[in-house]
Amino acid sequence: LIFLYIFIKTIKKLNLNLSDRDALLLLPFAILGASLRTLVDFGILERRFLFLTPGIYLLTSVFVVLSLIIFYFVKNKWVIPISGISLSIYPLILIFEKVEYPERIFLPLIISISVSLPFFLKKTPLFSIAIFSQALDGFTTYIGVNIYGYREEHVVSKALFQHGYGILFPLMKILITAILLYFVEKECEESSSTSIKFTVAVLGLGPAIRDLFVISI
Repeated sequence: LIFLYIFIKTIKKLNLNLSDRDALLLLPFAILGASLRTLVDFGILERRFLFLTPGIYLLTSVFVVLSLIIFYFVKNKWVIPISGISLSIYPLILIFEKVEYPERIFLPLIISISVSLPFFLKKTPLFSIAIFSQALDGFTTYIGVNIYGYREEHVVSKALFQHGYGILFPLMKILITAILLYFVEKECEESSSTSIKFTVAVLGLGPAIRDLFVISI
């Protein structure tokens, strides 16, 4: 909610009209946030507020706002993804040095892409990526717990796994996300709709990328 509030306020303050396609340019910052959070799991960064949930979303919001301000002055939209990618390079290098089982990322990726494909064929890219991100988060968690023996920490999903209904976790995430986004596209104005879809994408993609890295070590 903090991330969404800051994002919307920044857009309105700078009088920016971001379309769904423009919002896609901000997605590299989800990789940045996930990478920094993963470095904490790997013991490379200390466990401080800004590197943990929810602080990592606040930190990511700051980087997003700074990139939007730069974009406002230079009038070149490509400064946004370039900033996110540039900031992510070094954290990703540190992470890949720790990865021992890179093949583990393929199964959740393949399943998530397959499940999300109908949305990519019928809906906007941002809508579809939001669905994909939540699917990837859910299936990576499911595979990590059921195949590789990782433990789920969140109360609701933990209860599902403990009672043998873990597969409902990714399916519920996809269903709830799809219903929410259909409602948002129908009832909200374009700028608000874009902001909400982008936030949903980030909230799924960040944990999903982190989980992929965790199961690969």
